Amino acid sequence: MESVTNLLPCPRDSHILVNSGNSIFLFGGSTGNPRSDFYEYKIDESKWVAVSHKNGKPPTSRFCHVGLVFKKKFYIFGGYDGDSRLNDFHYFLIDERTFEIPPSTLKTDLCSFVGSKVIFENTNIYRTFAMSLSS
Repeated sequence: MESVTNLLPCPRDSHILVNSGNSIFLFGGSTGNPRSDFYEYKIDESKWVAVSHKNGKPPTSRFCHVGLVFKKKFYIFGGYDGDSRLNDFHYFLIDERTFEIPPSTLKTDLCSFVGSKVIFENTNIYRTFAMSLSS
């Protein structure tokens, strides 16, 4: 759902600009302050539209972030919000017009790396061997 058509985004720097099919997407950047606006340039129609999402929570205002499009998903990672560095990860499903946060794989990745059973308790990680050392 597009809310405004033929809208030209304001000048900015440190934004993301990616291509997907016949569209170019622009997210965030800085105009002296971090931004979270989201635009699509429809190449075939030669016009900009403000993108509205149907579901999910979009990333907060940011600049100096990175992004790419892969398999109809626009991935957005990190950046700076004017106060602190961001370490969050979002993606926008282009066809569905929804934002999502990918599920964490920390536990699986850590188990693979350590090669043993890992127990998560509160914010601490405890390592226990899968096989008894006395065997």
